[in-house]
Amino acid sequence: MSRHSLTLSTVLLSSGLSFCAVSFASPKDVSDGFADGVQAMDAADLNNDGFGDVLAVCGGKHANSSIFAWFEAPGSIQGVWHRHDINPDHPLRSFLGSCALADFDSDGDMDLAVSSDNHSGSVKEADVYVFENPGPAAVAGTWSYHRVTESTQPWHHINDMCVDDMDGDGKPDIICRSLEPNTIHIFFQNSLTDWVRRSIDTGIAQSEGLATGIVDADMLPDIAFTGYLLQSPSLPRTGSYTKAAIDGEYHTVNQNTKEAIGDIDGDGDNDVVISPAEAYRNGGNAALAWYANPGTGGTEWQQHVLVPSTNDIHQVHLADFDDDGDVDIITGRCFSSLETRIYYNDGAGAFGSPQTLSDSRGLYSSTMIDIDGDGDIDITGIEDYAGGVAPLVYENLFYPPTSAHVDLNLVKMTIIPTTNRHSGFDMLGRRMPSLRGRRAYCLPGSSRAQGIRASGMVIVAQKRAGSPPTRLFMLDRCSWVR
Repeated sequence: MSRHSLTLSTVLLSSGLSFCAVSFASPKDVSDGFADGVQAMDAADLNNDGFGDVLAVCGGKHANSSIFAWFEAPGSIQGVWHRHDINPDHPLRSFLGSCALADFDSDGDMDLAVSSDNHSGSVKEADVYVFENPGPAAVAGTWSYHRVTESTQPWHHINDMCVDDMDGDGKPDIICRSLEPNTIHIFFQNSLTDWVRRSIDTGIAQSEGLATGIVDADMLPDIAFTGYLLQSPSLPRTGSYTKAAIDGEYHTVNQNTKEAIGDIDGDGDNDVVISPAEAYRNGGNAALAWYANPGTGGTEWQQHVLVPSTNDIHQVHLADFDDDGDVDIITGRCFSSLETRIYYNDGAGAFGSPQTLSDSRGLYSSTMIDIDGDGDIDITGIEDYAGGVAPLVYENLFYPPTSAHVDLNLVKMTIIPTTNRHSGFDMLGRRMPSLRGRRAYCLPGSSRAQGIRASGMVIVAQKRAGSPPTRLFMLDRCSWVR
């Protein structure tokens, strides 16, 4: 059978049911051996050609070399990728522990947010920057940068970063977490050169873990971290965030976590996955589990255990790998025994024995995105922390690759929350499938999507004004789910 054939294998669930495990191609090193150490990565279409490109950053700490570049995707994942340095004269330090791609200036291309610090040691210095994409014609050249932190901060070890519109003003904001002090920092954007910081003490010393997503009914993103939830106030810049327990005992067993937010059980509200991420700093074995949202007025999150006792699960994401309309769970183990697994969802939040994608490579930093525009979600990531690792892409073979991209000739794109209330900009372009045509604009939502049960946001693409929707996509804030 050829590599591009539709290849499925049946896996027996512990419940007696079965599902089709998706086949993936062998991992492709998009750096072609150039990268010899990566600390963080992300992926998005950086040159607006319809293909997902891969970003890799490393300041050199615990690595064999440094890198600050993006790799341009060819027409096929298995083809030759081209490296472009972002800015050789960047001001970044030795630990680039987190990064995120988003259209911060709303000009139709994806910019880069990156943290910079010393990781550890006697000198605490940290900054966050945005590197501005110069646009498709000049994207292979130098990206200018703008400071996000008002000045260098006395912090160590920023290892978590999200981008979300925290205050609903239509501008993407940056959320990150420093290890010392153990604080969640929200940078509200006024403009690309003007940011307002709000820092919230976690109450847990030297802890990791962060995810954002709409968890309650106010349609403003909340923050999940290490078994807790910071619920957004109506005025996120000035109001008080409410700290509520998802699993208030989790951090007493392992205070190093990774989280993912999405509608796992298909009931219309977003749930939370928690994994034990590291065996350091009070890092005992703990459960890999997802927690069902109790809904409006509820306070008790119901735990659903995938693995009763495990550790070093440094990545957890939600994405629909088998295109059956629900989100699956992918995990990556690092540090000790490297491993990547996919847990397939039956649509109601039941999972059985996982598919082992690799028993020799994990995921330390990763992104789920349709790289080649063939309609299925591919996996991009680095297999372990820093030293000797390279950015890899696992091509999803669920759908055969297409010879041409879908041309929707977009006139408009409407973003509609599942409540059918318009919430404005939600990182337009991030994790986009391959859509070509005229620039897409955010317009007020309508009730036409009423009755669609989606995870997060529903995207309605139209060919011309007044025409019926051409395609629908659902966003779970980790990846676009077709």
